[in-house]
Amino acid sequence: MNGSGRRKILFVIDSFNIGGAERSLCTLLGLLPAEKFDISVMLASGGGPLEKYLPPDVRLSEIPLCADDLKSRLRFRFHHLRHALISRMARQRNLRSNPVELYWTEMGCLAPAPAESYDVAIAYHQGFPTYFVAEKVKAARKIAWINADIVRDNYSEAFNLRFYHLYNKVVTASARLRDLLLDAWHFRPEQLLPIRDIVSSALLRRLAGGDDSAPGQHSGPLRLLTVGRLAPVKGYDLLIATAALLRDRGFSFRWDIIGDGPMREEIRRLISRHSLEEHVTLLGPIDNPYPWMRSCDIYIQPSRSEGYGIAVCEAKAFCRPVIVTDFKVAPELIDHGRDGLIASMTAESLADAVTRLASPQLREKISSRIAASDSDDTSESLRLVLELLD
Repeated sequence: MNGSGRRKILFVIDSFNIGGAERSLCTLLGLLPAEKFDISVMLASGGGPLEKYLPPDVRLSEIPLCADDLKSRLRFRFHHLRHALISRMARQRNLRSNPVELYWTEMGCLAPAPAESYDVAIAYHQGFPTYFVAEKVKAARKIAWINADIVRDNYSEAFNLRFYHLYNKVVTASARLRDLLLDAWHFRPEQLLPIRDIVSSALLRRLAGGDDSAPGQHSGPLRLLTVGRLAPVKGYDLLIATAALLRDRGFSFRWDIIGDGPMREEIRRLISRHSLEEHVTLLGPIDNPYPWMRSCDIYIQPSRSEGYGIAVCEAKAFCRPVIVTDFKVAPELIDHGRDGLIASMTAESLADAVTRLASPQLREKISSRIAASDSDDTSESLRLVLELLD
C-alpha cells in the first residue's frame, strides 16, 4: 500500500489503440474506486486514441526498450536487427510460431524492471504484457488476463505456460475459453477464473448520444456494421465474400467497417477487386464507434476466433440484432434465433442470415427481446475483479 492506505495496482497492456481488450480496460478503470486503489498503467508499445477516456488519476507510462545513451541505442539496434532476421527465417520456413513469442525472446531483455513494487500486478493481455509482468515486475500478487483463443492463435504451450505458472490467477474472458484452455493446455483448473469483459450499457449510451431505441423501418439500404482489429482472425476476407454475394443477389445494403490493423491495405484491395466500393466502406480507426452501433440495423462479427467478443456485447447494449460466425464462444454471446443468429463460417451462411434479418419486423422482435433480457454483466464482473484486487 502507499502512504494514503490505498492498494498499489499496476495494469500492463500493449497500447490504448482501438480494440476489445483496450475498451474493456478503459471501462474497468473508470469503475474502480480511486479512494481505494492507486492505479498505474504501463504500455508496451505506445499510447493510442483511447487514452483520453482514462480516469484523470490513473498514472500512465510506457515501457522503454531503448534509453537515450549511445550504448543503449546500439544494443537496441542489434536486437532489433536480430529479431527481424529471425522473424524472416520463421516465415520462410513456415514455422507455426506466434510473432509475440519471437519478439519477447529477442527484445524482452531490453525491457527494464520497474523500480516500484505493487500489491497487485495485472497483465491485461496475452503476449508481451504477460511475459513482462511475470519476469520483470515485483508484486505481492500477479494476475494474467487472456482475452483471445491463444490455442487457435498459435501460441506455444511450452513457451507460455512457464510464464502463466508464475501467476496467482489467470482470468479468461469467458467460461468457454476457460474450458478450451483446460482441454488443450496443462493449466491447473484452480488457477483459471472466467470473468466476462465489463460492458457498461449506461456508459456506452452516453458516448453514443441520441436515441438508442430499437431500429425501426427506413427506406434506405440495410445498414450493416463490423467493428474490430483488421487482422486475419477477424474474418474480413469472409466479410468481403459475403458482401459480394449479397450484391450479386441484388441486395440493397451499406456495410461499414471500423478498425485498424495489419490487413488494412489488403481489405482495401479486396473491396476494389470485387467492385464493392458502393457497398463496403472501410472507415478506419474511430475511438468512439458507438454512434455507428446505435444507428446500424445489424451488427455482424465474422470472426474465426474470439476469446469472448466484447463488440458483440456492446452492440447488444444498443439492442441491435447480431450475427456471429460459429466460433467456439459464440453460444455464450448469442442465443440463436432469440437475440441474434449464429452462422457457419461461409459467405453463403452469413448472407442467408443477413437476408433473414432484413425483415424489420424480425429485427424489432429481436431488439425487444434483448431490451427485456437486461443482460448487463457489469456488477458481477466488477465484483469478481474487486475480489481479486483486495
